[in-house]
Amino acid sequence: MGAGLVLLELEDQGDIGRLKQNHHLRWNSMFKNVKRWSPQKVVVRRTVWLNVFGIPFNAWDEPLFKLLGSNFKAFQDFHEETIERRRFDLARIKVITERK
Repeated sequence: MGAGLVLLELEDQGDIGRLKQNHHLRWNSMFKNVKRWSPQKVVVRRTVWLNVFGIPFNAWDEPLFKLLGSNFKAFQDFHEETIERRRFDLARIKVITERK
């Protein structure tokens, strides 16, 4: 589902209870908690890659990319080609956003 959430679907609704009882240690090592799904439980946050065009060579630097990413929920990462300056036609930065 995104944002650290996982949707589990089983044919028999009692299966989750049995799984938790029979494999308690494994279950707890995989999931922080388990809750029944409802239509209100949706992910509004997602991670996306942004392609940024038209950056001058003299401005091509980490602080600028972080500043651009800060316009969204949070800056996460640079694309390898961007940070290693392998191409200058576009910069790719990974951000977390709530925008659709």
